[in-house]
Order: sequence, then C-alpha cells, then structure tokens
Amino acid sequence: MRTLQISLTGLAIACVVMSAAFISRKNLNDAVTSSSASHARDNIHPSWHETRWPFLMDQWGLGRAFNCTARDCGTEINVYVRAKIGFCNCTTGVADDEEIDRIGDVELISARYAGDAPGNDVAVADMKGRSRRYRITGTNAGQVLGGQVLGGQVLGGQVLVVAFSRKCDVMVATAVAGSGHTAPPEALVLQFLNGDVITGWATRDLGA
Repeated sequence: MRTLQISLTGLAIACVVMSAAFISRKNLNDAVTSSSASHARDNIHPSWHETRWPFLMDQWGLGRAFNCTARDCGTEINVYVRAKIGFCNCTTGVADDEEIDRIGDVELISARYAGDAPGNDVAVADMKGRSRRYRITGTNAGQVLGGQVLGGQVLGGQVLVVAFSRKCDVMVATAVAGSGHTAPPEALVLQFLNGDVITGWATRDLGA
C-alpha cells in the first residue's frame, strides 16, 4: 500500500511539472507571436508610387492608380482613384451605404458584387465621406486584382471603396490587397488618401 501511495504521489508531481512546462511553453509561444506581430506592424512604412491606370475609358474618364508593395505596407495594396464631377448628392454628400453603392467603382473590378458589411463614416482632409467593403463573385472580362488583369477567371474576394465629396462632386477610391481575397487595411488606405497627392488633387478638382 505504501509503495502504491508513493507511486501515485510521484505521478501527481509529474503531472504538475508537465502542466507547468506546457503552460510556460504556451505563454512563451504566445509572447513570441505577439512580439512578431508587433514587430511586423512597427516595420510598416507605407511608400506609394503611381502606376498605369489599367481600366478602359468609360463615361467618367481615366483615373489614377497607386501601388504600395508588401514590403512597405505589410501586404500589396493597389488603389484606383478618380473624380466624378456632378455625380454626388449635393445636399447630403456620401452619407449612407445607398449612396456609396450608387457612386462606387466596384464594377471596374467585377460586375457581380454585394456589400460585405455596413459602411463607415470617414473623412479625407475637410471632406466627409464613407467607406465600405464589398464581396466579389462571378466573372468579368476586365477584372484587375493585385495589379494584374485576370480576364474571365472566377473571383471570390473583397475590395474596399472609399468615397468623399465636396458640394456635388465626389472622389472614389477602390482598393484591392494582394490577390484580392481580402480587402486591404482601411487605416492604411485612409492614411494614403489623406496625403498630399490625393488631397491636393481633390482641392483642385472638387467643388470648384
């Protein structure tokens, strides 16, 4: 009986030691993961350069395209921006999802899409607007994801649209990340849109 008690006591001690070791190892792994994620965020220094507008001419004309590489933004981001003069609600601006759905440029990417979630109010310089993510489905002969034309392929991804206005004029930005499977980080896109390039352009062209 004494031998059995000693064995059970030893087994209990071993279990406690193993549990403590497992917890310590898990805490260490969690700390390393958290540190790595924090390090990755700290190493993001967005740098944008202008690229060729990849879409065909339509009634709104050509826009401007900008790219931030994965090295600079954590994931590759392509943003397509253009002004739509006289196309915004002159009284309320881009105040709700119905308006951003109407004026957005998601059809540049695919003709089949739907809002993925309710949008958010945003500001670009002194201009108010709205952002919204959209889910892309189906096929379209002129799709552009991750900076590449994917003519005719089936899509299943997200894009982010940001629209902001002055008086009756609106500027629409359509943002795609990497392969297009998920929308790009909204904070990075808004940071870019609030930079000198876009705000200077908007000041010249909107609400004149």
